[in-house]
Amino acid sequence: MYCKYCGNKLDDNALFCSNCGKKIEGREADEKPVEDTEKNENSVTEHKGEDETMSVQNQEEELSEEILEEVYKGIAGDAAPEETGKKKWLLPVIIGIVILLIVGIVAIAGGGDKDDAPGTEPVAEEDDSNYMEAYMEYVSADVSDYPTVRLYYRIIDPMNSETISDLKPKMFTVRECVQGGAYVEREIKQAQKLDNSEGLSITLAVDKSGSIGTNDMDKIKTVMNEFVGSLQYEVGDQTEILSFDTIVRQMCTYTSDVTLLRNGISNMYPEGQTAFYDAVMTGIIHAANQKGAGCVVAFTDGYDNQSIHTYDQVVAKAVEYGVPVYIIGVGYDVEESELRYIAETSGGKYWYIDDLYDLSEIYTSVYEQEKDLYVIEYESDASIDKYATRTVEVTFKGEGYKGSCIGEFTPNTVTDPTAYNHSGKYEIFAEDVSWEEASARCIEKGGHLATITSQSEMDTVVKLAEAKGYKYLWLGGYTSYDYYGNVFGHWITGEEFSYQAWGNGEPSRVDLDGTEEYYIMLWYIPSLGGWNWNDQRNSTVDAGFHQGKIAYVCEWE
Repeated sequence: MYCKYCGNKLDDNALFCSNCGKKIEGREADEKPVEDTEKNENSVTEHKGEDETMSVQNQEEELSEEILEEVYKGIAGDAAPEETGKKKWLLPVIIGIVILLIVGIVAIAGGGDKDDAPGTEPVAEEDDSNYMEAYMEYVSADVSDYPTVRLYYRIIDPMNSETISDLKPKMFTVRECVQGGAYVEREIKQAQKLDNSEGLSITLAVDKSGSIGTNDMDKIKTVMNEFVGSLQYEVGDQTEILSFDTIVRQMCTYTSDVTLLRNGISNMYPEGQTAFYDAVMTGIIHAANQKGAGCVVAFTDGYDNQSIHTYDQVVAKAVEYGVPVYIIGVGYDVEESELRYIAETSGGKYWYIDDLYDLSEIYTSVYEQEKDLYVIEYESDASIDKYATRTVEVTFKGEGYKGSCIGEFTPNTVTDPTAYNHSGKYEIFAEDVSWEEASARCIEKGGHLATITSQSEMDTVVKLAEAKGYKYLWLGGYTSYDYYGNVFGHWITGEEFSYQAWGNGEPSRVDLDGTEEYYIMLWYIPSLGGWNWNDQRNSTVDAGFHQGKIAYVCEWE
């Protein structure tokens, strides 16, 4: 026990301090103030009902008490009162030393973030073992708005194979390495699922070869009409309709106009052979030309007997452009191993069905899977070529999951609509090319082969042709047979074919030598009445006609 006036150590039964002579008023009152503080704090702890270790502050006070006692004892020892009195001048020094020690202890114990609130414990670093490893797969990239880069990923819960929901931008990090350079962390602008936020481009490729019966064709049309009416066009979804028989036809170019899509669907009638691989190849290229994510969904009832392309070429193109291909086979004549290989290698899926009405469920399943893709949007370096090969590392952690994916990609360069500055709605190009080549040229320029749906449009195109001296021009249309063998025209945009300017005896659908004529040409033949339409074979130049005279008309919406 110590005197509260001078700090002298007291004998157990003393009534007066042997150093200063002050009366000891009571033993409880004479306890060290530091111990009182300890008792008060302990009582607060008990009042809160907490059974925990003594606080850092209490430990510091207890330690300071021990230091004070030991230091004082070390100096005063058991000296007589008169000797102790001689050392009174040491007390302030001792107290100063103790205070400095206490300050040091507090600084050490409270070390860490200066922004931490007083009395709070430092937050422990999160344990990654609490997060489930997710399946993360790169699908494709889009640099159409460069230096903004969009990456598309599947992020799946491995336990239930469902897409993980509610991942936020702050949960992701992106590091980019361009052509073997150093990795640089990039700013993430957005991270979200496509569903209800961003558009999807879907090519529906449909078998309408002669093996498809009338009833089956009607079932296919019913399913397709329902499907195209169910998409999220308000956020940018768009669809293209391709049909294939002996040739591949654009029944409707990419659009969000359901009326045009349904018009294209209604004009499909069975005929001819099966150019399945050519149709899928065309769909892949067209989907890759669109902004954002895209896919091809193809249906066939038999083996391919007409295509120029092979299934290996189709797979290579799908992988190169990052376009998943989903394939549905029906009937016993499908080449299942090849179809499954195309689908699974490209990141899609293969189904075999017995009932064509099952197409409805599959279309919906594919659409939901694609809309579940996550788009990770980040800002790259504008000074770097946007088509440069990149290696990108994307990681995330949140919602109880973590994942990472490192992948290399070279952005698709099939089409850059901004690269060609067209002079107006229509433009004519002179080149000895086939109809299919002319169509591809217009798509590469961000447009399509022109359609003529009124007299005013006819007059405009004719005036442009006459100004340049062109007389044989490809237009964006086909001819087909209906169920009754009648020949009719169809525009690639799905527009109504109500305005017509056929020459005498046209469309014939077959040339004089027996060659099928599928494609519409605008030509000037004075003996046939001047400017009018004719259906033609794919390449008149290859047949020895019109060398050096062919042109094509591109149109931009």
